[in-house]
Amino acid sequence: MGIFMGKKLNIGCGNDYREEYVNLDNKGSRYACDVRHDLNVFPYPFKESTFEEVYCSNILEHLNDVPRTLQELRRITKNQGIIRIIVPHFSSADVWGDLSHKRGFSAQSFSTDMAAYQGLDGFKLLRQNIQFPGYRFYMRWFANLFKGFYENNLAYLFPASTLCVDLEVVK
Repeated sequence: MGIFMGKKLNIGCGNDYREEYVNLDNKGSRYACDVRHDLNVFPYPFKESTFEEVYCSNILEHLNDVPRTLQELRRITKNQGIIRIIVPHFSSADVWGDLSHKRGFSAQSFSTDMAAYQGLDGFKLLRQNIQFPGYRFYMRWFANLFKGFYENNLAYLFPASTLCVDLEVVK
């Protein structure tokens, strides 16, 4: 596996091919990638602790078992490596606009309490940011300072677009 010396993985790369990454996409994908693998089949074709960074942009919402996927990403990521995640926020119209989406995400999806409940020990939450379309910029500060209040009371009045999360792997 000498081609994997880049130490960075772009999982579910689609049309976002990144030169400095190993680009992984589904077997049926029409896009260029370095490795083809069904992302719902475990284990992924990499040795334990291969990568320093894993980038997951708009892929987790398509997969069958998110907790199992996160554990697999933890397996192939080095201790103190970073898993960068971008997923659709549950309030976004994009969540259900794409028929292949299986779920949306909230700030609680990656919270410490929820992670332990779902058997996702081994991660440290470094950053979690609710993103908004440009014309709704005025909600960024409030929603990220008061995530619970925003998601429980205002999310459908002022919908977000995505949730960006950085997890540190703890082994």
